[in-house]
Amino acid sequence: MFSGIWIPLVTPFHRDRVDTTALRRLVCHYQSAGVSGFVALGTTGEAALLSQIERYTVLEAIADACGDRTPFLIGVGAADTREVCAQIRHYERWNSAGYLVPPPYYVCPSQAGLRWHYAQVADSTTRPLVLYNVPKRTGVSIAPQTALVLAEQPNIVAIKECVAEHFGALQGGPLDVLSGDDSALLECLAHGGTGGILAGAHLRPELFVALVAHHRAGRIDEARRLADALAPLAALLFAEPNPAPVKTLLSAQGSIGADTRAPILPVSESLHRRLMTAMHTLENVEADYPLRLA
Repeated sequence: MFSGIWIPLVTPFHRDRVDTTALRRLVCHYQSAGVSGFVALGTTGEAALLSQIERYTVLEAIADACGDRTPFLIGVGAADTREVCAQIRHYERWNSAGYLVPPPYYVCPSQAGLRWHYAQVADSTTRPLVLYNVPKRTGVSIAPQTALVLAEQPNIVAIKECVAEHFGALQGGPLDVLSGDDSALLECLAHGGTGGILAGAHLRPELFVALVAHHRAGRIDEARRLADALAPLAALLFAEPNPAPVKTLLSAQGSIGADTRAPILPVSESLHRRLMTAMHTLENVEADYPLRLA
């Protein structure tokens, strides 16, 4: 169900207000690049810094732009399991493909606590759940064995995995495995993964789409060529807090403003120069594969 390239959409701002026009424009652009879907209200979307009204505004804009053409997941996270379930009940009004749910942050539950948490969340909706293993942000990692046990819940169907060392342990299991690490997409695919949810896919999305398509077709050398071409940019996108580097490059392309919401600050001048150089090196890289249009 969950495969290919999914983009965790940034939230464009204009004078500190959500720029819904720019957001809709982004969705339409990426649809034409052949991406499989989107994530609304993810970490790249600065969801933790949005008011609840702003989150509804973002969801309305994305749902309207996606229509029946492209699926989208909704990111839902909180320290309190009950709050996560309550948020999901509010979000059921939108026709999403499901929910992307990280572990409770800050409280650092045990693996047994994680199993309890996700069981409660899974019971709060009939829609698919995608686990989100991102220990850098939550302080706790979903062990591969825990993820496999959770897959016994009928609507827990996939995992966004940011720990590349887990790819092998998840290989051949019941979960669709999506890389959450831009630098590890090819490694994920090599271990049977189905794609990625990648902030870097905001930039030259057709290269990411082609990389997955080449790998699926057995053209491993072509997939590796694209992975190597994308590697310098991937190494820089998280050198300073996400999504400031992505927004800087989207702004340079004229897609959105570079505004972030404090305490996420604009990138430093030195990183700005390095990002522009990395993007310049990608200008002549060809996808060399027909896009699968959404």
